[in-house]
Amino acid sequence: SPEARAMLHDAVTGKMDPGLQREAIQSMAVFEGKSANDTLAEVYRTTSDPDVKRAVINAFFITQDAPRLVELARNEKNLDMKRDIVSRLALMHDKAATDYMLELLSK
Repeated sequence: SPEARAMLHDAVTGKMDPGLQREAIQSMAVFEGKSANDTLAEVYRTTSDPDVKRAVINAFFITQDAPRLVELARNEKNLDMKRDIVSRLALMHDKAATDYMLELLSK
């Protein structure tokens, strides 16, 4: 229902209980798939909470959005967070993931 979608969006963007945000991110990935990824990317860009960022990384893995994960990896300054992203990419069977992994190996 539109009301349920609005509530999920509010939870994902942190407008509700902060503890609920990570669970809402996962739910959005499962129920809305790649159509949710623009919202999730915005959450990643605007949060400083590493747990929320990891939830978004996991959501992109759930939706198999390798190009989005590659984009996050290229822009991520935190080495631990970048490792988390690369570890997900290593498990994906996608050309964008493979190309990025080869790019990292050639550096």
